[in-house]
Amino acid sequence: MGHFNPENVISNQFLEDLDIGTNNEWIVERVGIVNRRTVLPLDYIRETKNTDFRAASEARLYTNAQMAAASARKALARVNLKPEDIGMVIAGMFSATMSMLSSDYNAVAAVITNDIYKRLFVPRASQRSLVLVGRLATLGIGMLAVAIAVMLSQMENLRDLVQIMAGVFSLLLPPVGIPVFFGFLTRRVSNRGALLGFILGSACGLAAYALSLLPAESSVVMHVSSLFPRAVLAMYPEGTGLAFLNTVPWLTWITALPTLFGVFGLSALLPDGPAKRREVDEFLVGTRAGDSSPAPRRDVSHDAAVAMSIVGASTGLIGLLLAGAVAATGHGVDGLYSIVVGLILALLGFMAWRFGKRAAASP
Repeated sequence: MGHFNPENVISNQFLEDLDIGTNNEWIVERVGIVNRRTVLPLDYIRETKNTDFRAASEARLYTNAQMAAASARKALARVNLKPEDIGMVIAGMFSATMSMLSSDYNAVAAVITNDIYKRLFVPRASQRSLVLVGRLATLGIGMLAVAIAVMLSQMENLRDLVQIMAGVFSLLLPPVGIPVFFGFLTRRVSNRGALLGFILGSACGLAAYALSLLPAESSVVMHVSSLFPRAVLAMYPEGTGLAFLNTVPWLTWITALPTLFGVFGLSALLPDGPAKRREVDEFLVGTRAGDSSPAPRRDVSHDAAVAMSIVGASTGLIGLLLAGAVAATGHGVDGLYSIVVGLILALLGFMAWRFGKRAAASP
């Protein structure tokens, strides 16, 4: 381990000479401290008694980064290592991270290319055009990730990563998980209903997040705030506007309710055509006992059961992760609803996993 001790020492006698209502005997009797170190010049403390924290940050002799660097150098010296030796460890860590990122970029690019570009816009797209769109999508996703990373690094009062992860899950989990999960459980979910549910949930979540970033004195914030009951606004600090909308409990419900409306309400208004229903029947047949649909090829039934078990397990794990992340952020009662949603999602996911596993193993 390494450490760094600034050279300036604040003794009990120094504090007593400042005439701030304490003395050496009082300090030693209660806390047992005789000396402590400081990065501030002693003359600065005598003159100002450190009453202005902003001025203290400018007067300090060392920054946190400088002290951390000195501690690191001492730790390396104790184990006979040079700073450049650590580069190999960092390179190994980054190589693993880059490998994971490349897989994620390729997966998202494949979804954009096949499920959005080809399916919705150019059904007869050539292989060459698909490759080009895939490469552009990969580039765009990478640039977006870098932009978000830079933005987060420059944000003030940034919450810890666990809270950020919980917020992201609250924003994306309902629009993504609800259509996929219920699409496997019931044929009443149509293709257009699931897609519109995803769009509605994502749009409402992004709108809520955007509103939470606006200043409290904004006319938009004041107008939207008038739609909330006074009892709800009284639960949060005055002058924060709609900042509470980007918390985990609010984002969960703001995205979940529109997604459920799209999945079930719009599916009833926009049902699938006969061709799409036959395609869904062929995929889902065999995942339930007593299914009266025409029996297709055996491999289709088995694949559907396996897919259902995989999606169920993934949904269950995501639900557990959401509940755990909300609990870890210490939201308490405010996060209770999100924890309940995560646990229900986990229960339904593992039920689907068990059902699909049994169906896949049945003769």
